[in-house]
Amino acid sequence: MVQITNFAGGTSYFKPADESEAVAILIEPLSYERQRPTDYGPKDTAVARMTFFKSEVALETGVPDEVRESVTVQQTALARNLEQYVGKGVIVTLGQGKAKPGMNPPWIWVPASPEVQAKVVEYVKGLEEELAGAPI
Repeated sequence: MVQITNFAGGTSYFKPADESEAVAILIEPLSYERQRPTDYGPKDTAVARMTFFKSEVALETGVPDEVRESVTVQQTALARNLEQYVGKGVIVTLGQGKAKPGMNPPWIWVPASPEVQAKVVEYVKGLEEELAGAPI
């Protein structure tokens, strides 16, 4: 598993095309801000911790391929859909919606199947057990 933490105030930006083949993404939104000022104009923005299961092997073994802290999501539909999950978690995959004429189709979150969700929940329960047994 690769753990990516951004020190010195840095951030990573979510690029859906790079993660489109993930079999499961556990997203734990930390914050949501409407119309946050950016160099490209105001954007709805979510910041989240993301755990990526990029293969069936990772999902079956409960060992994610990558965990990223403080990932910034600025794609409008993706960011807005995370607002309701701030302080919670959601297990999804990526898909693409219908394109408007002359536009690329938007990226959308697709709920993971119940079977996939159950495997990710087992991973989370394992983390909770590790934390409960850790010395203070």
